[in-house]
Amino acid sequence: MRAVIVGLAVALGVAAPAGAGAPPAGEVGCPFSGWVETPALLLDDRLIYLTAKVDPDLPACLRARKQKLAVVWEAAAGGAWVKIEEADASKGAKIDARLFPSAYCDKKPTPATVRARVEATPALAGAAFTSAELDVTPVCQPCPRYGAGSMGVIREEKELSLEGDIGDEWLACVRASRKGEGGKITLRVFVGEDQGQVMAAVRPTLVFPVEAKGGRVVRRLPLATVCNDPSRRELAVELAGSGMYRELSGNGRALTRLVCRGR
Repeated sequence: MRAVIVGLAVALGVAAPAGAGAPPAGEVGCPFSGWVETPALLLDDRLIYLTAKVDPDLPACLRARKQKLAVVWEAAAGGAWVKIEEADASKGAKIDARLFPSAYCDKKPTPATVRARVEATPALAGAAFTSAELDVTPVCQPCPRYGAGSMGVIREEKELSLEGDIGDEWLACVRASRKGEGGKITLRVFVGEDQGQVMAAVRPTLVFPVEAKGGRVVRRLPLATVCNDPSRRELAVELAGSGMYRELSGNGRALTRLVCRGR
């Protein structure tokens, strides 16, 4: 699945006034010379990441002086920003803070935007920044499913027609609201000796990428493709989706008796 990278409004790019970021009188602050890797906000499926790197010597200095960096997650539903979670970012040189969808989508009212801030002790004021706002409306208000994921197998003389109904309204909704995520739809075929084997199988026998048109996917499968082993007597097929099409996965398999010529 493709990660969406959101630009940040970083305060480090602006020259600070003289004395800004200096430790209080009598306090020895840790040196902060800038980011080794510029902070980045990423949306991967529904999980939000804030990643960055600082000087490798900085964490030890923070621990010795009982100072810290913290990543603060905030959400807004059209009004003021509300703090929803905080993570310690001073444990190592690599900052990898994560915000799970339950932490923001379950809030009432449901937020429209999320952002991340770094809060620092006074001695590290130069490290503070605020991210750009991330629109989480498509994440927290998913498209209605309209029966997405239903599958069927139609047997013909020399081939099988594998057909999936995913709904044209659902398809149009996800393509409009999640177009930046990318993704693909595949048909997964399982062939085996009996129903229990094909319904419990984890690894598919065949995988085909498919395109959805008019809310449906259709793939024709020549019988010769699956009739090359006499022990194969059952076939199951399922839809799977990634990225914008993720809801298609896990909706069950369509099962059919595999009838091959000559047996």
